[in-house]
Amino acid sequence: MEIGLLLILLALILSCAADLSRPFQASRRSSNEAGQEILQLQQDIQAVRRQFEELLENFAAHKVDPDFFTTQQNRLLSDMQQRQRELEQILENDPIELAVEAERARIQESGKQTGSSLTCAFCGEPIQAGHRFCPSCGNPRNLEAQG
Repeated sequence: MEIGLLLILLALILSCAADLSRPFQASRRSSNEAGQEILQLQQDIQAVRRQFEELLENFAAHKVDPDFFTTQQNRLLSDMQQRQRELEQILENDPIELAVEAERARIQESGKQTGSSLTCAFCGEPIQAGHRFCPSCGNPRNLEAQG
């Protein structure tokens, strides 16, 4: 009788612990998703920076009036700061692993854009021409493995 009561108590404790940990499990995102999000934020920041530089050039060439320049300047700076804060929040979790995932995502994305047909013999992921190692698994490139 006591063993049955202990087992029921143990099951109840485990059930409560599982319920309490659900919010933490749901809020965690995979490092690959975070890497993709970091890559997107970095691209967004670069795009806003290019828009800002273009605005500066147009203002210097007197193509835009000062009121428009001030309004756009404030908007672009606000956008850039917001994206930078989002990026910093993501990197607070595990900056090294997330930075590696972002770089991996960038390399994979650039391989897709160039249409590289070279693939890793070990994991099957694409390898960009000129790279000596697979960006996914780190194994040396096998020159015979063509996709």
